[in-house]
Amino acid sequence: AALRRSSSFEKRVRRDTTKALEDAQQSPRCMCKIPAAGGCRNCLQQDVVDRLRKAGHNAAVCRSKWRSSPDIPA
Repeated sequence: AALRRSSSFEKRVRRDTTKALEDAQQSPRCMCKIPAAGGCRNCLQQDVVDRLRKAGHNAAVCRSKWRSSPDIPA
């Protein structure tokens, strides 16, 4: 497989996502009806999305289910 250079936009998204995830893990906010001690996965995902939006990205959590097929594995 050929390696491709990342664009400056891709590098920025990757950098901002890494920072958002690290910050979210440092101060977990679980806002569920039954909060988890270290924060739950859903709240962590939403926290990262919120931080990415504040950084100027158009971010959202995808809730669709991926189904494998012989042509396109999961």
